[in-house]
Amino acid sequence: MKLKRVLIGGVCVLIASGGMAQAQKITNPDWASRPDGRQVAEAYPPLAMQMRIEGRSTLSCTVSTEGRLRNCVAMATTPTGLGFDSGALKLSESFRMTPKMEDGRPKPSGTVRIPIRFVLPKDGQGDAGAPPVIGAPTSPAAAKLAARLAPLLTRDMIALQDIAAEIGLEAAGGGDQQSGAARQAVNDGTKAVAPAWGVALADAYAATMTETELQAMLDFVSSQTGNGLETRRGRVLAAQLPIQDQFIWTIAALARAKFCAQAECRFDRWRPPEDVALVNPPWSRQPTEIDVQSMAPPITNLLGLSGWAQINCIVQPSGGLDSCVAVRESPTGLHFGAAALQLSEAYEIDSAKVDRAVSGEIVAVLVNFNPNSFSSHTPDSRPRSERQGKAPSEEAMSLARRIVEADTTMQPIDDLADQLRIPTSVPGANNPELLGAQALVEAIQESRNALAEQMAKTYAVEYTPAELRRILDFRVGPGGQAMKRLDPNLLAAIERFYGAQASAEARRRFCADRECAPAAAAAKAAAS
Repeated sequence: MKLKRVLIGGVCVLIASGGMAQAQKITNPDWASRPDGRQVAEAYPPLAMQMRIEGRSTLSCTVSTEGRLRNCVAMATTPTGLGFDSGALKLSESFRMTPKMEDGRPKPSGTVRIPIRFVLPKDGQGDAGAPPVIGAPTSPAAAKLAARLAPLLTRDMIALQDIAAEIGLEAAGGGDQQSGAARQAVNDGTKAVAPAWGVALADAYAATMTETELQAMLDFVSSQTGNGLETRRGRVLAAQLPIQDQFIWTIAALARAKFCAQAECRFDRWRPPEDVALVNPPWSRQPTEIDVQSMAPPITNLLGLSGWAQINCIVQPSGGLDSCVAVRESPTGLHFGAAALQLSEAYEIDSAKVDRAVSGEIVAVLVNFNPNSFSSHTPDSRPRSERQGKAPSEEAMSLARRIVEADTTMQPIDDLADQLRIPTSVPGANNPELLGAQALVEAIQESRNALAEQMAKTYAVEYTPAELRRILDFRVGPGGQAMKRLDPNLLAAIERFYGAQASAEARRRFCADRECAPAAAAAKAAAS
């Protein structure tokens, strides 16, 4: 699940089109809309993503008069048993073709075949790299305690893997994605790597914690409350994910309202210019939606502000663009024009589809910026157990609130506010970045307590008051406080390294008797 959230925006889909045997075949569809990076990431099968396996599936669909895909069937899916067929079918809802017109009316468009490839970014294809460097233990006694702690961390690692796989499959809708072979490969891959992973984590603890602190941690994870804690904590983390999504949506909406009260946010509709003959011609090459979103002014992505910019360029003999200038943008003053200029080199006109020579002409290009990471849909942020009717007691809530404040649960939120906070001595009246940062800080501060309350509920519905008291005693004690000193960069490096190793081992097992191109080469390399 975590991997999926990290890769959102980096996962991409490659779409082509080919003919079919029927008479009304469409060989060069003119797409009005296609899936964006967020939609592709959400459709990527979770077990395939966890094993860093890429895949493909071909959709065979009829096209409605309005250009929508109907009656789609997934064909020629490879590899099988991972859900690439279901992922492709899910993406079919996001395609829309420009309707074909006849006598001023749309006519039925026939049938289309769409080959779809699910492709991971280069940094998500499973290269474990070198193991992270972990410092020496604080004392010989700390090293001995770490050796006793490692098997318990290994136990928890395997338990967390099981709950993470369950969460990922549930979020994806289950179904054929829950291939027995794939699930078994992921479990076996994790079990094979977990002992070394547990040792590395224990060594990282021993490099920071004293003997007293390590003994407190060992006592806790060995206790009845601590035994199985990671499995239950996994359920808590699963319940917190929609709350975090809701929080992002909430602070973006609140900050956007604050920002727009001080800056110009009016969104004007773009109209084709009358003084330019060549406007948005057919492109043989153009930026992907991921390219456009990544180039958008950062503050607009953070605030969820849409915008557009028009750039005018001179067409080169090759069809590329040169000497571009930004001529219009909306909203104004947010640097959408400058962002569009940085994308100009990615455009190339398809001369075969233009009815005249256009070299040397001026072309007007419209670039739309849509921050799709902020959905208009408000997720249900209640913990799953509460949605099912289980409400926490006030005693449990009181203890859970103290755990949230004693733990590192709210630390990323507080750190973000600190990073965005601008000194009052810096003038920002006409600077959209500074105004946006200030609006976000205020939105975080106003929403923080509500977030902490929701986070506390996830603990209160999972544990009894007696268990919460034991957890709180650990969190405020030597072991829990020492955990706050752990180097987050080192822990992240350990997770990346051993997570990649577990993925490679799972991929090797799953792909041993089936075609997994293009990951087959990686699987063979891991086996050698």
